Amino acid sequence: TASGGTPANVTISFEVFSGGGSIDANTGTYTAPNAAGEAVVKVTANQSGTGASATDSVTVTILAPPPPATATPEPVNPPGPVPTPPPPDNVGGGTTIITPVDGGSVSTEDGSVTITIKPGSVTEFVAVDVSPIQPASVPAVPAALRIKVSTGGVVDITFKDVDGNPIANFVSDRAITITVRFTDAEAADAGGANNLVIMKYDENTGTWSKLTTTVDLFNKTLSAQVKTFSLFGVGIPEIVVPTATAVAGPTATPRADVVLPATGDVTPGAGAIMGFIILGLLFVTSGVAIVRRRQVARARS
Repeated sequence: TASGGTPANVTISFEVFSGGGSIDANTGTYTAPNAAGEAVVKVTANQSGTGASATDSVTVTILAPPPPATATPEPVNPPGPVPTPPPPDNVGGGTTIITPVDGGSVSTEDGSVTITIKPGSVTEFVAVDVSPIQPASVPAVPAALRIKVSTGGVVDITFKDVDGNPIANFVSDRAITITVRFTDAEAADAGGANNLVIMKYDENTGTWSKLTTTVDLFNKTLSAQVKTFSLFGVGIPEIVVPTATAVAGPTATPRADVVLPATGDVTPGAGAIMGFIILGLLFVTSGVAIVRRRQVARARS
């Protein structure tokens, strides 16, 4: 037809020939089954009054449906009230009870180190202790790391049961954020605050390692995410200052001593002196004569 539509005396029908699924016979909307495979859809056109008809088919590739999303169960607190946290291990430390529903947060007494725990990180009531340790107790950092740990702010983060007993090899269900304040002196030692990192001590291997650290220059804090716990501190990388390298120049070739003619150490004889005097008188006389000639010439003109 001129409009490009289906002629009035032609009807089109659809059917699923193979492969499963369903199709609307009038509109041709095909609904695939919930399984991967192929389906063949047949299209038939019939013209009334003439008996003419035409049939064609199309193969549909069916992809497997995505697996259903697993719903994250909502955290639930154990029965009973939230227990009282045990006291910190060291002076200046802080403790709190972490709950499955609320998570929690705890800081050292001076606020230099803070632990932030999201809901769902634990399944039971758990106590967390953040306590500073004495500089003498800080394990040494291998020289190969070319970094030092600021011993004045190292803390020991320990997870405990509600009775205060440490939980061996505790692993959080979700990443926990540790935030550490840094000082201007630490930033200067590192050649800038952006060079500072949070260091974590591995008690199993007896080594320190650098954590992926975010630097907040405005609040002067460092933060990192962890799921296991031990000693933590501010790492100050060693500043490597390039040293000047002396460049060897050309080597002077030794030469034999050069004897220059003596100057000022010869006394002229009497004849030579008289000759110099006479020569000087001649120059003076000649000059006077030239001047007189010029004066006479001007007078005549």
